[in-house]
Amino acid sequence: LRELASINAALGTAEGAERAQRYTDAADAMLYSLITIYTPRAQGVASDGLMLESVYNKPYKMGINEATQFGDYYYMEALTRSAQTDWKRYW
Repeated sequence: LRELASINAALGTAEGAERAQRYTDAADAMLYSLITIYTPRAQGVASDGLMLESVYNKPYKMGINEATQFGDYYYMEALTRSAQTDWKRYW
């Protein structure tokens, strides 16, 4: 969502700025939800994972409601993008 916000902000139009703000607000709300509900601290448990309740492979019922590497990676990316507003894509 932050990527979409930056694209819309770069349009330089009032409509683009409005959409950019909506995307930023949605990203902030989603990140707040992740922090306050899905982290070990929020759930009061000890875990090596940064985010709980990820799913590895639902069709095969593997890794349901566990921490996953990719879940932790994208959680950290979201935190970084939120904290560093000048964050640049690396791909």
